[in-house]
Amino acid sequence: MNISECSRVFIPVHANGNHWVFIEADIENRKVIYQDSMFISKAAAQPRLEAASSYLNKLLAYEKDPDNFGKRTDFDDEDGKRFEN
Repeated sequence: MNISECSRVFIPVHANGNHWVFIEADIENRKVIYQDSMFISKAAAQPRLEAASSYLNKLLAYEKDPDNFGKRTDFDDEDGKRFEN
């Protein structure tokens, strides 16, 4: 199954080797939602959100056109900030 055929993708992340966080990618609305029971600041979450967004953008671009890999299909975070690869 292609990611582009999904409406949502759920990504568990083992953060710092001692804590789990959850990233939900809403494919249809191009949003990435970060959930962390020990959330300290958006700055701490930013690298994980950017990594997940970049990875999803690359997968979607590859699915759309494997011969033109690297096309942009950017995601926004839940506050509307754009993450670009």
